[in-house]
Amino acid sequence: MEIMSSYSVELAKSGRSTCKKCKEKITEKTIRIGKKQKLPGDIISIAWNHLGCVVVPKSSTTEYFIENLEGFTDLNSEDQATVREQFTALAEKRSTPSKQAS
Repeated sequence: MEIMSSYSVELAKSGRSTCKKCKEKITEKTIRIGKKQKLPGDIISIAWNHLGCVVVPKSSTTEYFIENLEGFTDLNSEDQATVREQFTALAEKRSTPSKQAS
């Protein structure tokens, strides 16, 4: 079977997980994004990140990413809005042309 990955979102269940990008602990009950990977031997691994440390894959639009974000509909409306705002800001940042040296 092919290695698959998908993303999920939830409130951190404890303060034990560590963000794979910044290496800081993810505080309990804060929004975290996990990249789920199926590894050889049918092992499922989740790499957790702070919401602010996540990058939308280049092959995905923000809306498509959010629509396919497992657990998004389980969040309350305030947390859903926070996730949308974060990914909208990332998309705007990604689409802004970089300054060229004169």
